[in-house]
Amino acid sequence: MSRPTRRFLITVFLFLVYFLPYTQGHVCTNQIHTMSDISSYHFSWKVDSQKTFTWQQGRDYCRTLCMDLLSLDDGVTEWNAMKSFLIRDDIPYIWTSGRKCNFKGCDHFSLQPPITNGWFWASNKIRIPNPFASKCQHCVWSKTGPQPDNREGITAGRDEACLAVLNNVYNDGITWHDVACHHKKPVICES
Repeated sequence: MSRPTRRFLITVFLFLVYFLPYTQGHVCTNQIHTMSDISSYHFSWKVDSQKTFTWQQGRDYCRTLCMDLLSLDDGVTEWNAMKSFLIRDDIPYIWTSGRKCNFKGCDHFSLQPPITNGWFWASNKIRIPNPFASKCQHCVWSKTGPQPDNREGITAGRDEACLAVLNNVYNDGITWHDVACHHKKPVICES
């Protein structure tokens, strides 16, 4: 294994350890709101319609349920189901487990530039393809900007390193947007 590859794998491992809050199976609660053939889902707004989270708080919340933030890597069926939940419950936005590799150790050549090549689903370690490449078949990045655009990072110095689904906030339908992780949003947890 080459030195850059080994360093990349170590970086990913350390990231997962750092961002993986400890949970105890016996204290997890079963609060599943719906199921599909492949996953179970929990909607934070069904428990408390006013409660919102930063990206990390949302991930920690899902972990207390022995779940993780939603990853949208299972194709069109899962995406259509998630859209229908947002429309049905009139939810303007949610966090996903989508994350940009913008921390120490993300200097591997395959992640450059991070705005296009550094995205992955933190919940299952699957990379999100470059949004401007044809292989990004199930990516639903908004065309406004186009996304990802790191707008807040450029204008206010707060890197847009987390992936949110916005429900027509910019008159662009239900689409993916890169958003600074400190903003507060409801979450969909998945297991």
